[in-house]
Amino acid sequence: MTGNDSTSPEGNRFVALCTGATGISSVHLIRRLQQDSRFSKVYGVSRRELYDVDTAHVQHIKLDLLDSQKVKDELKAKGVSDVTHLYQNAFVFSGDDVKDIEINFGMHKNVIEGLEAAGSPLQHVYFNAGGKWYGQAIGPMKTPCHESDPRHMPPNFYYNMQDYCDERRHDGAKWTWSSLRPDPVAGVSRGSYMNIAVSIALYATMCKEQHIPLRFPGSDFAWNAVNDVTDVDLLSEASIHVSTHKQCQNQAYNINNGDLFRWKELWPKIAKHFRMETGPNLRMDLVSIMSTPDKKELWAKTVKKYGLEQTSWDELATWPFADFVFNQPSDWFQNCNKLKQTGFDGMKVDTDQMYLRLFREMAQKRFIPNYEDEGKPLGGPVQVEGRGTPALPGAESASIE
Repeated sequence: MTGNDSTSPEGNRFVALCTGATGISSVHLIRRLQQDSRFSKVYGVSRRELYDVDTAHVQHIKLDLLDSQKVKDELKAKGVSDVTHLYQNAFVFSGDDVKDIEINFGMHKNVIEGLEAAGSPLQHVYFNAGGKWYGQAIGPMKTPCHESDPRHMPPNFYYNMQDYCDERRHDGAKWTWSSLRPDPVAGVSRGSYMNIAVSIALYATMCKEQHIPLRFPGSDFAWNAVNDVTDVDLLSEASIHVSTHKQCQNQAYNINNGDLFRWKELWPKIAKHFRMETGPNLRMDLVSIMSTPDKKELWAKTVKKYGLEQTSWDELATWPFADFVFNQPSDWFQNCNKLKQTGFDGMKVDTDQMYLRLFREMAQKRFIPNYEDEGKPLGGPVQVEGRGTPALPGAESASIE
């Protein structure tokens, strides 16, 4: 549900600018915005070429958001003076919390001030946050998480981003803001840091091609822990909802699929999808074990064997995040009543079915082999049941931003 009760200066039609336009969140969000008649134009900002979106209906701006002056100069030069809604999804992970503030808060601030300098009639700033807000990256945390939970000891760049928005509002900015806090986001993308679905698919492919069982590679605690996850299409729907409803202004909201799961119950279903047997759990360092030369060689052979997209091994999975997820020190799940109370009714995604659907979509895009129906000719079509957004062919390359 994504109704509208805000206004725009041009016939009640909005203009969106999405940063991180080749990352998992913005690729799917751009598709949604292109289908929404309230938006007359969509800009996509990234450092690399766009992929997997209708490029005829999105204006691409190739831009490094880390340079504040270049951002202002380029947005002015491109005549970007009509943006009403900013969707700030650019994200870079450095591994250093202080550096992450410099990078991610820097991009957030630079693009807002760049749009203002270009004369855009900015109405709303949306930005993605996540479980990191509650200390998920630090250690065991209380569950369920509520938006009203107290902050942990900083640094945390999400705090800087929200505080900046509040401070700008206090100082007279005319725009409002909103934010969603998903736990891990699942979708189909290349090189997006926080996308566990692709990492699972690549791990399963490597096991399948070596004729070894699909062992859970994490801790015993993680195997039994209670989790939630967010379908990226659901996240896109909710992003538009909170950014176009007045009652959602200047607020942050938790979001998830609406159900909970345990890896010990989901893992056998994943193995069945890939036509594999499971084996005893074996905790391993995926960063190390999946980065050895033999894995890259095996991947190259797999690409050739099944006629997959010519994608390098390093472009797809993000093993540091997979290690993080599979070794979680506590349950990870949120209370999402606050978002439901705004009238958003999309949080009813079956997580088990979501993962299987995503694996089918990856096979359709030839990111991975189609093991589910090995009897059909290679490259045959695979029906993908999405949330109303068709899978578009021709994926090329992606980046975090």
